[in-house]
Amino acid sequence: MRLPLIQLPAVQNVVAGNTAVLNLPVGGRGYDVVQLTLTNITAAQLTNIRCKLDGKEFQFYASATALQDINDFYGRPADANVYQLFFARPEMNDRALQRVTSIRTGD
Repeated sequence: MRLPLIQLPAVQNVVAGNTAVLNLPVGGRGYDVVQLTLTNITAAQLTNIRCKLDGKEFQFYASATALQDINDFYGRPADANVYQLFFARPEMNDRALQRVTSIRTGD
């Protein structure tokens, strides 16, 4: 069973040269995938993607291009200008194993 899609808050501080921030709501839900849709920016321009949990970095991508290279390696779905941060591992054969690495925030 796939988790329902939810609209996340807007990314904050989106200005060239700044650090943009997306804060994910906690409590009662989890995150298997976060999709980033790029407009007016190329994948190469989106750099230093860091995922932090409680202030600690747990994923890093040098650029959206590098992120897509990893997703391509694992055969994960791709759409033009949409980049996905996979926390779950859909390439695993067992549903329980797929969700071992997903982010749980209250369930």
